Amino acid sequence: MGYLMPKKTGRNNLLPETDMNKQPVSFPFYAKASLLIIGFYFFIRMLSIAQDIILPLIYAGIIAILMGPAVNFLIKKKINRVISIAGVLAVASIVAAALVALFF
Repeated sequence: MGYLMPKKTGRNNLLPETDMNKQPVSFPFYAKASLLIIGFYFFIRMLSIAQDIILPLIYAGIIAILMGPAVNFLIKKKINRVISIAGVLAVASIVAAALVALFF
């Protein structure tokens, strides 16, 4: 056998070896609650710092999902994939520019 195979122990060879005398560590409620609140605070703080990176990615994903059916339609009509993507992007850019010019 190779060196990547798990070590066979006892009846169940899928579980790792454990010391039966070890008990799982249990924290009191106030420690769990404070860790949860601190972790949540830092998670929100990281999201607010990374907002300049995350929001354009989210918008790009939404635009890609919305343009997917149009690209697939053009591909089914035997148009090259690159040309159909470029065409759909061009039409979407023209529509967006027209809406901006109309309202501003």
